[in-house]
Amino acid sequence: MFIENTFKGKYRPAYYALGLALVMLAFLIGNIPYGFYAIALKQMGINSTIESDMAQIGISGITNAEMFIFSMIPFIFGFIAIFLIIVYLHKRNWKTLVTNRERMSKNRIFAGFFFWLLAMLFAEIIFYAISPEMYTFTFEPNGFFTFLLLGLLFIPFQAGTEELLLRGYLLQGLWWMRYRWLIIIMAASIFGILHAGNPETDTFGGAVFIYYIGFGVFAGMWTLLDDGLEIATGVHIANNLYGAVIVSSKGSLFATPSLLRTNEISVWQTIIAWFILSVIFTLLVGKIFKFKSIKFLFQKIEKPVETL
Repeated sequence: MFIENTFKGKYRPAYYALGLALVMLAFLIGNIPYGFYAIALKQMGINSTIESDMAQIGISGITNAEMFIFSMIPFIFGFIAIFLIIVYLHKRNWKTLVTNRERMSKNRIFAGFFFWLLAMLFAEIIFYAISPEMYTFTFEPNGFFTFLLLGLLFIPFQAGTEELLLRGYLLQGLWWMRYRWLIIIMAASIFGILHAGNPETDTFGGAVFIYYIGFGVFAGMWTLLDDGLEIATGVHIANNLYGAVIVSSKGSLFATPSLLRTNEISVWQTIIAWFILSVIFTLLVGKIFKFKSIKFLFQKIEKPVETL
């Protein structure tokens, strides 16, 4: 079972505390290039906050694409760090962080990606049919295809790193809480807190945390009921890529040249639609990939005798 993979190596809480500290260090190192970039902006007389950087595009010559790349670099460092920590600190095979199967299931990643992408497109078509005035067509070929390429290159690292850390490392590291449902809620809450600094929270208010924490709960369920991160990772990649290049909003983290941009958005309408789609998606992939019964989440985690 997925969480029990932690018992295949060094699993004491102290190891996980050190591992999380090392991951944070990796993210800090990954931000060094942006630090130099901010210093250069300051020397040019341009405010160095991310929001101001976005506003100064065209004046400073710094492009959205460059800003996007700088923001993705820490995730690459984090991605590498997590694998090294599993192998050299926890002394176990890196695949035990990804799946309980003998090998990673690419079919599950693609299924999660395409089913979720189709679900979002379906919901967007309905929203557009109801309120077309909420959308602005913002397609600009050069910018769009540049960001599509960058998104395909970097977003799998970004989404994959978050899944490895929050649905992999954290779920397994919280084994001492004993109950899977409790571990899922704790990891989902941490996932929500880590997104508190996103501009969406200022634009849409506290209700957006229902989405963040809710996504964490569903992703945790997919991970434990299917014994692997593959489906959650596919969904996460689709979700982030969709928001970057298909339909963005004024509260988006990145001011990307997407196909469409929403001028207004009903947070509660979006959350309700997202919840319905998540339930349908869970039932669909659960049937296809033969998920465990939901009762499994309420069973107690037992530490094997041989590791005592």
